[in-house]
Amino acid sequence: MAWKAECNRRSWYCIFGWDATSWFSEYSYNEWRRSLTPEQIRKLEEYEKKQKEKRDKDLENAFAAMLTMCNYIWKHM
Repeated sequence: MAWKAECNRRSWYCIFGWDATSWFSEYSYNEWRRSLTPEQIRKLEEYEKKQKEKRDKDLENAFAAMLTMCNYIWKHM
């Protein structure tokens, strides 16, 4: 983590157009995931699915709120 933070701070993470920070993050995640048991992987997938559904719902609610505000402003101009 410290390596990634330092690379981001100094903007040294792109080496000949190759984003080493993203590669390292993905590599670390994949190594960690390989170490899990099948039950842990199933729970992780359920958790990730719930998080994605929550993000999607939050985004939908944010757009609905913006639309409501725009309609209110438009009506009262």
